[in-house]
Amino acid sequence: GLSMKYLQPNLEGNVIRGIVDIHKPCEPASYTAAFLHFLEKEKGLNIEEVLQGTKLESSVLTDPEGFVTPLQSNIIITNALRLSGEPDLGFQFGQRMKISSHGFLGFAAMSAPNLQDAIQLMLKYFKTRTHALEVYFYIEQDQAVIKIEEAVLLEDLLPFIIETMFSSLYSTTNSVLGDIDESQVEVRLSYPKPEYAEKYQSNL
Repeated sequence: GLSMKYLQPNLEGNVIRGIVDIHKPCEPASYTAAFLHFLEKEKGLNIEEVLQGTKLESSVLTDPEGFVTPLQSNIIITNALRLSGEPDLGFQFGQRMKISSHGFLGFAAMSAPNLQDAIQLMLKYFKTRTHALEVYFYIEQDQAVIKIEEAVLLEDLLPFIIETMFSSLYSTTNSVLGDIDESQVEVRLSYPKPEYAEKYQSNL
């Protein structure tokens, strides 16, 4: 099965590689809109309550060229986690994201000639989705490695962000390539094992 390893965070060794202006609209509003749709339709949450404290205009969410700030995104995630009472919300949302959710990059990945090209295209998409993470892809001893580092300190929101990205990448790659041999996949996380960790094994 899928190998999951949880590592204690080494806070003293953390390196913040970039400074992100949390007040600058730089994250596509289309992904925020997709998350809000998921919360409303699948979780039954009141969207006005989810948006409380964001000062986010509804016109931004319906604008294909609209952007939200990292601060607004973080407030929405914090509110959603509190209102839902489901700490694995990011994992669930990532699983719901289909290849079409990733726009032209998703369809480009479907036609990629090999796994390496497909993964590189999908990671290009993730880099446009959030500025809170730095994502690297490389080959090491015949193993494809995807390394994710914080660009800013996410603290309590780190599991949500990582699990959304991981579960979306995993399900999307399955869509592109067919079932993945889980015995060849190892995931190492830099935060303590959450109480819902068994869902990784049963729902992927």
